[in-house]
Amino acid sequence: STVQNAASATINGVEVEADIMPVEGLTFNTSFSYLDPSYGSYFDRGQQVANNRAFAHSPKYTASFSADWRVMQRSWGTLDLSGDVSYMSSFYTAPVALAQPSPADADYGYWAEDTKAPSHTYVNLRAAITDMKIGTMNAEISIWGKNVFNENRPTNFIDFGPGFGGLREAYFPDPATYGGTIKFKF
Repeated sequence: STVQNAASATINGVEVEADIMPVEGLTFNTSFSYLDPSYGSYFDRGQQVANNRAFAHSPKYTASFSADWRVMQRSWGTLDLSGDVSYMSSFYTAPVALAQPSPADADYGYWAEDTKAPSHTYVNLRAAITDMKIGTMNAEISIWGKNVFNENRPTNFIDFGPGFGGLREAYFPDPATYGGTIKFKF
């Protein structure tokens, strides 16, 4: 094991959120964030490396948008359509060297681009009939799709380093998934 000390850091950023209902039954939600993190002091094996370390799990940009539309409301129930899209820019998954590794970094066997999760975008869709009265029960029927465009790039890495033969583990999102749901409330 090695001793590292990120003694000081600064994270600047901004986040904006908005909820909009232009007409009755139609709602939009959106958000956007920007991060600018940096280390003020970072010691690795006695060397100051603050200017050559990635800030882990800090995507520069994230954004989301969702819409929910109550299409119609009748005696048989309410038809709702909804969808959402979320985006996250690429980010480093470990505080690895940003520039060509120093001799100390070479011991790890990797540097920044080896453990950088790529940007990814997910889209989910849903159609539902809610508030259906069946006797004394309230029912809901929906069809849905998650990750409908099958985003399949890794979302995270864990690098076990040279002590484990350079083993690197990647995590991937669930593939495009479609289904239906029937719910009864008694």
